[in-house]
Amino acid sequence: MKVLTHDPYVGKDKLAASGVEAVSFDELLARSDFISVHAPLLPATRGLMNAAAFAKMKKGAFLINTARGPLVDEAALIAALDSGHLGGAALDVVTSEPLAKDSAFCIVIM
Repeated sequence: MKVLTHDPYVGKDKLAASGVEAVSFDELLARSDFISVHAPLLPATRGLMNAAAFAKMKKGAFLINTARGPLVDEAALIAALDSGHLGGAALDVVTSEPLAKDSAFCIVIM
């Protein structure tokens, strides 16, 4: 597995020494099959994964968010999933917890 990363606070040399390739955020979106978000919730990161970011992701790519719910624009994520552009999403966190029973993220298994 090739690991790409985007971290504006860690130098490329340090990241390379860890065995990962540092790339721009746009390149990360365009090249990744799976994107796992690991970021604090700050004004600059709120809604980081939005409609524009999803549009730049590879068709069929997956989003994983185990950081903070508000990092993801949930309406834009649902649209990207409904359109078939994204292959799926794994969310450990959502903006409003607990998740409402009528949330579009709920799946009923019969």
